[in-house]
Amino acid sequence: MSLLFVQTSTSGTLEKDGTTGDYALRLIGVNRSTSWFSDRPQRQAGSQSTSVVTSEWDAFGFGADPPNAALVLTDQPKTEDTIIVELRQPLYDDAAHELRYRAHLLDAPRDGLASATGHAPKEIPTTFAAASLFIDDAKVTAATRTGNDLHGTTTASSTDTAVPATTVAPSSSDPSTSAACTSQLAAFTSAATAGTYTSTAQTIAFPTPATLQNPAAPGATGAAQSISLPFVVNGVDGTPVAPSATAPVTVSIYGAPAGSIQTTPAGTGTSPVVVTVTSGSTITVAYDGAYLSRPLTVMASMPLGVDNVCTATPSFAIGSTTMTLAVAPTTLGTVSYSTPTVCASGTSGAACATANVDSDGLALTAVTGYGATVPGSEAPVAPPAAATFAAYTVDTGSIGTVLPRADLGPNAVGPGAPALKYYDSSGNEFIGFVYLAPVTLQMGSTQVTTDPIRVLAVLTSACHPDKPCTAAPPFAGFHYLGIGFDRSEQTPADPFRSPADNALLAIDPAAGGMSQGYVLSGGTIQAGITSANSTTPVAPLTPSSTYPGDWQAVPMCVTFPTAADPSPPPACGSMLMDVGIPEMFITFSSASAEPAAIAGGLASDQTITINAPSASAPALTNSFSSGPAGGATPPATAMAPSKVEVSVLTTSTVPVFINTGRHVLFQKQYVFNAQAGTLGFAPLVPALR
Repeated sequence: MSLLFVQTSTSGTLEKDGTTGDYALRLIGVNRSTSWFSDRPQRQAGSQSTSVVTSEWDAFGFGADPPNAALVLTDQPKTEDTIIVELRQPLYDDAAHELRYRAHLLDAPRDGLASATGHAPKEIPTTFAAASLFIDDAKVTAATRTGNDLHGTTTASSTDTAVPATTVAPSSSDPSTSAACTSQLAAFTSAATAGTYTSTAQTIAFPTPATLQNPAAPGATGAAQSISLPFVVNGVDGTPVAPSATAPVTVSIYGAPAGSIQTTPAGTGTSPVVVTVTSGSTITVAYDGAYLSRPLTVMASMPLGVDNVCTATPSFAIGSTTMTLAVAPTTLGTVSYSTPTVCASGTSGAACATANVDSDGLALTAVTGYGATVPGSEAPVAPPAAATFAAYTVDTGSIGTVLPRADLGPNAVGPGAPALKYYDSSGNEFIGFVYLAPVTLQMGSTQVTTDPIRVLAVLTSACHPDKPCTAAPPFAGFHYLGIGFDRSEQTPADPFRSPADNALLAIDPAAGGMSQGYVLSGGTIQAGITSANSTTPVAPLTPSSTYPGDWQAVPMCVTFPTAADPSPPPACGSMLMDVGIPEMFITFSSASAEPAAIAGGLASDQTITINAPSASAPALTNSFSSGPAGGATPPATAMAPSKVEVSVLTTSTVPVFINTGRHVLFQKQYVFNAQAGTLGFAPLVPALR
């Protein structure tokens, strides 16, 4: 077959070697998959990992007969966007997403790249933005194919001996392991852990919340409205910087029906509406009063002209906000996506669901940084095969998508500010940089790609010094999907906010047919609230006064009845159903807030009864015994947690706060309606126990 290989990158360099006259071609942000296509008459196509293509370079025949290639630059005019080269000596760094070649400049290509003739730039650029490398076939007639994979079988040896390896070898090791990177992340982690990190560096802040005076019902129209949306861009040192023609702020608004908003400066597109700001610090949004099925999400980025020491790629300022709705839509959507949860136990059906609730936790498969254009990044690159998707743990006890930077695809803008996700139950800390990227979720047989959201690409990890963990946790396989509400932090070290950074709420609303929210059980995860999967009764939630579009925790009352006092007065506060942990935590704001029955500690076989939002109108009632060891091992019945811990935390903002853990899922489905601001617990039929 006659084959064409295609490799994509987010940026690169092309530097001339003064000794040989050849060039060192460096592709940065390289896609881990190389696509290939065959010419007539076979017309076949597929992909192979870039590491295999480079490691089998000689076996494809490229060593003995170096291939021609066309480097197509997306930031150049069409008449000057193509550089024709002959490629030798590939050197691929999978962890750093970098690929290097020795490149010999050609006047014209041969074979299948003939159409690229005449598009050479007047001057060869030393640096370039996003690019695609089209590699024409040499002697690849001897090749084997399994599925979409292609492997070379040629045994001819390479004749490429003209240039020493130092011409194309990396000038240093992976920058993420450099002393400068290690020092920067260590200093950041120390300050973030101590609570003294206050920098606003590389952030875009929207200080004035915006509320849209929307109609509640589909088809209705409200009054037109003009909204001023000011922003502040902070540079690498935390001081404000102004946009310019060479470093504009790109503001993208998601969720608005076509034509319902106009912006000043004028935006382009529909969803998103993309606004390029080259001066000033405000955009104006003119809203025509059309029906909106969800709040509008605003994402912004700006290049800062300085390379990140850990990635050796340009740094960005990144920010987001939510334009909230004055009234919740009265009509639910009709679109919902569902997927079975990942069965880490290797079982299926009810056994899988039971294992997930009891020990493994909930998970779905996803990939981040593919399949959707992030304004300011390259054209969409299709996600890799679903079999290569990672299992992301789904967690209502946190907010924010977290993954190893090595797994971040090319459709991402960043790095932005350093950030840290801290998980209190384990003491684990994961540290890296913020990016804007879409998340592709495998929902059953369907792949659903979210609008771009802020994600944390992890480069290192640590153990919080005040926790019992003893070593930094491994992070190469750590993938987390924090989807909680009322989980937003208030520290610059953790910028993630609900709902703008919630992947399950960022799925494209299908032209108004999808209501934001989700349903969780041990066996399934559903995104999108409909009349079929919503439930009554529900607990109404109160809008957050701090984070636009977020909701406060559900109210709750707990009692500790005893034989001496079977109906004690309830202790009331708020509740979190955290599917990330199996145990329950009951935290009082002071010792005096503890009921008399547990003032001396949790008694053995103590009955604990929880009603949310209240005993008079419960959406959830959970009553169980603390167990013979006083909370260490409650009997495994109904919705009892794996254990109960009672403590006093004087910084608590409510008299009593309960983290129920996920064992509620033994008998209930967790239904969060982010559109209406309600929480429900639908009966699970049949119950898992």
